[in-house]
Formats: sequence, C-alpha cells, structure tokens
Amino acid sequence: MGSSTQGVDGVWETEFSPNTEDSYMGKGIFSQKNGIVSGTFRTTTGDYRFLEGVMDADSLKLSAFDGAHAFLFHAKVSDSTMKGTFYSGNHFKEPFVAVRNENYELPSADSLTFIKEGYDRFDFSFPNLDGD
Repeated sequence: MGSSTQGVDGVWETEFSPNTEDSYMGKGIFSQKNGIVSGTFRTTTGDYRFLEGVMDADSLKLSAFDGAHAFLFHAKVSDSTMKGTFYSGNHFKEPFVAVRNENYELPSADSLTFIKEGYDRFDFSFPNLDGD
C-alpha cells in the first residue's frame, strides 16, 4: 500500500446511478486513520453495512461481506469530490459520485411513502379466509 494523498474523513453527499431514472441519494460517513478507512453509505432505505478498506494515494477501496452480501466500492478521490463504482455480488455494478458536505442529511423517510393528492385515506379490500 502506498501513501494516502487524499483523505475521506467526514460526511459525503452521494448520488448513486447519477443522471438516470434509478438515481438515489446516499450519505457516506467515513473515518480514516493513516491509510485505513471505515464507515458506510447510508440510504433512505438502509445502509451498505460496515465497510472497511484503504486509501491508497487518491484511490479509495472499501468492502464488506456479511455472509449474504458482498460489496465493493472503488473511487477516485480529490480534495472535495469522489467518483467511483459500487459492485454488489457477482454481477451488479453502478456508478456513484459524492461531494464533501458535513451538513448533509438524507431525505426524511416519511417522504418515501405518502397518499396521493386528492385522497385522505387508504381504500382497499381483500378476501378473508372465508372468501368474504
């Protein structure tokens, strides 16, 4: 491992799959001691587990494996930006971009589920065990 020329300590406002209809936001939260980095990316629906890895020159490599999920994040880092790829399992990968923003907060989870305009309650039905 070479020496770190960049640091990632702190909070990063992150967009996964930027400029696509599948785009979603994340919050990178990292701690760096020398070239060793730990932390996670939080999203509105959870997080990407405990990540650990290295900062080698301007290259960040973070990974996690919990028995069910294999994650790898690889990014090029400058003083205030990060651009990389998120790999999950054998086949999935998506780009991500991030900027330093110590004050960034994810959108409220309450904003994910709502009643459409013009409605004031849920209206649904389904049969019970007797078919009624």
